[in-house]
Amino acid sequence: MLWIMFAALGALVGVLAAHRRGFSLVAGALGGAFLGPLSFLMFFVSSVDRGRTCPQCAERVKADARKCKHCGSELVPASVLKYGAAKSR
Repeated sequence: MLWIMFAALGALVGVLAAHRRGFSLVAGALGGAFLGPLSFLMFFVSSVDRGRTCPQCAERVKADARKCKHCGSELVPASVLKYGAAKSR
């Protein structure tokens, strides 16, 4: 009976994690149910993806990338977008 409770809670955590990262909810539920208590640890330890999408090729790149590693297009780093360009003299 205890393993059913852990599987159900793990499935719930798996669904939440899948929703947060944009993955399949069914796959998240199955993965969480199989991992059981480990799904809690994986959910809270995993970092949030701080990337962004390249406007040219739609692939994920790091937030502060200046050039897309997939297509080679020039990108404006996220730090410049967030805080604005440095004032020129």
